[in-house]
Amino acid sequence: TLSVLGLACHPDGDRLISSKKGMYFVDSALVIFYDSVVVAGPDYSMRTDSLHFDTELKRANFVSPVRMKQGENAIYAESGYYDLETNYAELRKRAQFASPEREAAADTIIFYGNSDDVILLGNAWVVEANREVKSDRIEYKKSADLAILKGNVKYKDQNQIATGERMEYILSTGEFKTEGRAEIREAAQYLAANSMEEISGTEMIEARGEVVWFDTAQDVSLYCEQAIINKIDNSVKAYGDDLLLITKMEGDSLFLTADTLYSYEIATTDSIIHRELKAFYHVVGYKKDLQFVADSLIYGEFDSLFRIYGDPVIWSDTSRFFGDTIHVQMSNDAIDHINIIDNAFVINQNNIDFFNQIRGREIIAKFINSELSNTYVKGNAESIYYAQDISGAYIGVNKIACSEMNLEFSNNQVDLIRFYRQPESTFYPMTSFDHVGMRLDGFNFDESYRARFARDIFRIYDMLAP
Repeated sequence: TLSVLGLACHPDGDRLISSKKGMYFVDSALVIFYDSVVVAGPDYSMRTDSLHFDTELKRANFVSPVRMKQGENAIYAESGYYDLETNYAELRKRAQFASPEREAAADTIIFYGNSDDVILLGNAWVVEANREVKSDRIEYKKSADLAILKGNVKYKDQNQIATGERMEYILSTGEFKTEGRAEIREAAQYLAANSMEEISGTEMIEARGEVVWFDTAQDVSLYCEQAIINKIDNSVKAYGDDLLLITKMEGDSLFLTADTLYSYEIATTDSIIHRELKAFYHVVGYKKDLQFVADSLIYGEFDSLFRIYGDPVIWSDTSRFFGDTIHVQMSNDAIDHINIIDNAFVINQNNIDFFNQIRGREIIAKFINSELSNTYVKGNAESIYYAQDISGAYIGVNKIACSEMNLEFSNNQVDLIRFYRQPESTFYPMTSFDHVGMRLDGFNFDESYRARFARDIFRIYDMLAP
């Protein structure tokens, strides 16, 4: 053993290790530097109070806090080692890193000096200009322009917060993808899925597996197996089995399923932003006062109008509405009127056996307090209604055909009827009317496709798309 007092130096190629005191163990080729240790290299410098240097392995072991400068980068740790041959460093205990681009800390920081790759292990965090990252493990692969986060990931930038088990993002652009369950929060929107990926060159995120998305500002929730979210126009397109959209309405909610749902924002002429919804194929909807099936649907928040296409059928209370196209106008989150366009038909069930029937080219049915109050029929109007006396007893059946007619309802019963342009009317006693055989052409009161409660829409969907 050789002890040196005053100044200990060890040159190693273009590096120099110096201290005020030192010890050299000849048998093990180990040099111990202590008291004001300095390691000077061509592109870095290192200061510590005590350092063990293996002259054969070219490894510097830190046994006291060490500070290292590499260009504009500053590094601190309380133990670890640095391999001078490979430029590999492993820093432990309160390991910290700072550069003009980022600050970082972890239980252990590993530097691969030849590739500029860095791994942070245990309670790792990184703060950059536009983002903050926390995770159990963070890998910076500078050569691949990639960061990999594993375990208890929390990612935050100027627009969003993301959490999950594994995430990768491109350092230069911030584009990311996740594996395992992850969540993203951005302003009023929330997204969760089993995997997510930001589509390269776009502001769109593709989410897969048990997707949950909601917008608290718009009171819209979406559940599906696959979705694409566009952050530019705040749109979302959803696919997959058991797709469900829930939109809040005052005191109620609309539950909707289909093959595909598309929700997006539009600006009116006064620059007010409103949301619009489109549903395609095997559309099924449930609301307490309204149920429907159709091939497609469009709903605009701006005008509160449902436009329903492709053999649409609507049920409300004891009435069934169907035709080629149906528009449902909402007001204060309740039905204001239903407009059935082409081959229009309305059936109102009086009791289990008797049905008031109205058909024509077009029908406008108006509601008060969610109850049918009036139907106006335009073009080829026909009706069958069951007349009752003041006590509610049936007194006969009136069958009418004319150009136009207007029927007023009270308590789901025909209260008054007006005919226009040469009506043809026949009144039948109850006993002489064939209640089934004399129904209007096209009569159909099938309720097997009517959802009875919110989750029932999936049973109906399976019937429409087996």
